[in-house]
Amino acid sequence: MADVIVPPKLRDAHRRGLSSYLDTGERRIIGRRIETEAMRHDGATFAVELTVTQLQLNGRPAFTAYMRDISERIESDRRLVIANSLYQDLIESLPVVVYEADFGADGTWRYVSRQIEDLLGFPAAEWLADPTLWFRQVHVEDREVPLAQERALRSRDPGARAVCEYRMLTRSGQTLWLRDTAVVVPGDGEATSRMRGVLVDVTERKDLEAQLTRHAFYDSLTGLPNRALFMDRVQEAIARASRRSEGMIGVLFIDIDDFKVVNDTLGHVAGDALLGEIGKRLTAGLRPSDTPSRFGGDEFTVLLDELHGPDEALQLAARLADRVAEPVRIDGRDIVVTVSIGIGITADVEITAPDLVRQADIAMYRAKENGKARVELYDVAMSAEAWRQLDLQRDLRQAVQRGELSVYYQPVVELETGCIQEVEALVRWEHPQRGMLLPGDFIPFAEATGLITQIDNLVLRQAARQVSAWRRRFEAARSLMLAVNVSPLDFREAALVDQVVQALRDTGLPASSLTVELTEGASMPGMELVTAAIARLRTLGVRVVIDDFGVGFGGLDYVKRFRVHGLKIDRSFVESIADRPEDAAVVGAMLAFGNALGLSVVAEGIETADQLAVLRRLGCDRGQGYLLARPMPPEALEEMLTRNLSLCHP
Repeated sequence: MADVIVPPKLRDAHRRGLSSYLDTGERRIIGRRIETEAMRHDGATFAVELTVTQLQLNGRPAFTAYMRDISERIESDRRLVIANSLYQDLIESLPVVVYEADFGADGTWRYVSRQIEDLLGFPAAEWLADPTLWFRQVHVEDREVPLAQERALRSRDPGARAVCEYRMLTRSGQTLWLRDTAVVVPGDGEATSRMRGVLVDVTERKDLEAQLTRHAFYDSLTGLPNRALFMDRVQEAIARASRRSEGMIGVLFIDIDDFKVVNDTLGHVAGDALLGEIGKRLTAGLRPSDTPSRFGGDEFTVLLDELHGPDEALQLAARLADRVAEPVRIDGRDIVVTVSIGIGITADVEITAPDLVRQADIAMYRAKENGKARVELYDVAMSAEAWRQLDLQRDLRQAVQRGELSVYYQPVVELETGCIQEVEALVRWEHPQRGMLLPGDFIPFAEATGLITQIDNLVLRQAARQVSAWRRRFEAARSLMLAVNVSPLDFREAALVDQVVQALRDTGLPASSLTVELTEGASMPGMELVTAAIARLRTLGVRVVIDDFGVGFGGLDYVKRFRVHGLKIDRSFVESIADRPEDAAVVGAMLAFGNALGLSVVAEGIETADQLAVLRRLGCDRGQGYLLARPMPPEALEEMLTRNLSLCHP
């Protein structure tokens, strides 16, 4: 019978094997298991498990054997081996490090993929052999970060997940930023749970974020904080002052006298060198608690914290003025400039940062009026200018009612062809006494008084009506897009999206042809309202882009949070790309950032052919600026559209 069920190739081995189990001594074999093959009647073989037991039969040694079909188990084991091999191949082909480790800074590493050597320079075997190696390589300033992650996961159930980022040192001493995503997994048998995770190199992203942050909050020429960061620092100082029982805070507003003469005589390169040197001198002459800033152009500001009175502020300002007045050697010439300084100082913790800076600005203009190269301390008598601004706010309210506001249009063009793809609507105010006013002259008042929502709605409806008319009139303009600016404050109004819907319905402009430009500002009121409003706009088919990208506080966060369609690179990054390679590199990084996320990118403020050439070289497709076309009334743009469309759509 055995010869029937045992395959021929195994029969000799089978007989020898069973014979070896027969024991003539006292030892008996009980339940010995072996795995072999059996043969069916049709000659097919299959895996079996034999359980052999020795016994005595008629005084002679014999055995019994129990046979069990284990074909399915063998096949399952084979598939498991293949699956494990495929899984291992997959793990070791990913551009990440996969690990499994016990909890604790000196916990045993159970597994680490071979990519650890590519990432940090340590072979996997060395990593597994030394449980303390991981913690030693974590940057000393970041060691609490992964430990906090472990503590958070240690007491949680399998499946719990945590993510953190920290720096690690490679074998060669290089510092890398890693993103560590860990999940709790059960241990073996009675063992406690462990962590299984993935390490991803995010150094490039961190560098880009740091670079963008640097250019968003610091002036690229002087390295000083810019306007946005300075205003934030002033507001923080006011908040700190509210918790103190004594002391004052002040702001110096510093303007270089006749700086335009330096630029016109020696050129912008010399002017930039002068600004850089003045920034250094201001920094060197301040107390550790003070904050200097390049506020814009040839204007600098200084935050004076914890002042004991006006005299101290006056002394500091005079000392800075003397430092600046020392000759500056540029291109073989000694250049001497003076500054006019205004001081705003207060112990009023209810004052706002813009108000305090405005006081210093008013005092600076008084110094200019009194002959320049002076220091003036703000007093109430200087508020005549403030009253003039209040008059302007009153006039603005009447202007909205009288229809004195109009809409100008500035094209957005394809840089390679010059073809107009989109027009941006820009509000203008024809003041009865002061003439044509630009948005910067009155929009801040509109936002302060709440008129901004009414103005934005007026511009939206008028521009949508005009662009719809052009799309109907010109066959080649059927795809013309309209972009409108919307103040962040509008998003506090629940009616914003309803106003957009109504404007589209009344004018016939398709939602897909409208772009809403959201200015990247220092703060965003009611983030939940903003997110909800943008989601509704996206549902309608309206495009949303971030305007002035790179100069505010929330650019990267806005891109992630709001899921926008595009970015408009602020003009401050474009103005110096032809002269400063580092600024060109930043613009290139912004373009790469936008392209990586599938966003449209527009460069603003193109004013020279050199800037245009650099942008084309960097791969920028679309742009806007005075070199391409200035903002113009609808009649002028219609003439331009007629010429442009005939060339771009013959």
